[in-house]
Amino acid sequence: MITLNLLTVITAAAAILAFVDGVGRLRSSRNSTVLAVLELVLAVLMLLTVFTALPAPLSLIVVAVLLEIVLVLALLTGGRGSKTLTVVALVLNSIVIVTALGWVAIPGLF
Repeated sequence: MITLNLLTVITAAAAILAFVDGVGRLRSSRNSTVLAVLELVLAVLMLLTVFTALPAPLSLIVVAVLLEIVLVLALLTGGRGSKTLTVVALVLNSIVIVTALGWVAIPGLF
């Protein structure tokens, strides 16, 4: 059974936005295809870690940190498209990382 709390919703939103951003980057001809594919794979893995239990090396924190790195690289490499989705996914993913590591306790997230 899935416990629906605000952190789960934020994690799912970050993964979905990263997935949509990766599809947009993949469809664009001027962007890096490797980053787009990596972003898609990590977004799907992040969605899977929200709803299922994956093996230890693929925990939520590891996948979220890797997705954060890919999103920063995608933001820095640029491209023709809008960077709004990338920035929003980056902010939501940062919230997931900071709260999952326990660095900041936001009341109502757990």
